[in-house]
Amino acid sequence: MKISIATNISNADLPRIKNIIPHWLEVFDENLGELLLIYDNNELSGRIKQLHKQQYTSEDILGQLNELTKIDPRVKVLNLDYSELEVISRKWFKKGSPVRCQNGSPIYTFLYAIDKAKYDIMLKCDCDIVTYENGFTNEAIKLLDQYDIVSPPRNPLPGHTVSSRGFFINRKKLYGSKLPIVLPKLSLIQIAARIYRRQDIFDSKKYSLYFSLERAINDAIDKGVLTHTQIDKKFGNTLHIISNGEANDPIMTEVVNNFKQGKWPKEQEEFSMDYSKPLWEKFLNK
Repeated sequence: MKISIATNISNADLPRIKNIIPHWLEVFDENLGELLLIYDNNELSGRIKQLHKQQYTSEDILGQLNELTKIDPRVKVLNLDYSELEVISRKWFKKGSPVRCQNGSPIYTFLYAIDKAKYDIMLKCDCDIVTYENGFTNEAIKLLDQYDIVSPPRNPLPGHTVSSRGFFINRKKLYGSKLPIVLPKLSLIQIAARIYRRQDIFDSKKYSLYFSLERAINDAIDKGVLTHTQIDKKFGNTLHIISNGEANDPIMTEVVNNFKQGKWPKEQEEFSMDYSKPLWEKFLNK
């Protein structure tokens, strides 16, 4: 069965476009119907801006995205269209139409990507995820008959049920049936704390009064509105590459090539879903 895979692209993501996304075309080849790359040219904000300080020009980003479309016709690049913000937000949330959450993580870009997908079964995935695919896509397709949200296999990620780094859904099953859900807002105490720290949360271009899409989905799962399961790691694994420096590191090609074949440091299993350069340097220098 063919699926859509969608990811969001910002002006911080040039190393990920070059060094991470291309391997998806190989590992998901059997099931991949389309790869949607949703580009938001607006400035980053909040914690996300601090995490990804190095920004690239839109010309550099679009040039690299267009190179991917030449490699594979299934790759489609869409510019984020803000004119549909209210309409698409209402499909997901009972109230609120934020572009980003209170820490700067995208909300609307995720929703736009999901809305524009061609296939009902889709994987929403961050562009910094390296993948070992050993059948987990087909397993996700089967599990979506029973569950609303299915997470790919991954190493420990404390405190998370669903992570916005990656999850499968059946859009046809969710839209108008289990959705819309509640998008939680900051409390008055939390707002006051941000004002005290001189964060101008009322500037919608910088801050938001809402928590993340991830938080909204997990709240809905806790309340029994949505159902969720995670795929067993016998079907594969996923690795999160956090920073630009890591994604642009000369060893990243070796990291991706090894991981997609099911090879990684044993210690990475216990460490986290997040990439550890010291563990990989030791592993590659054996």
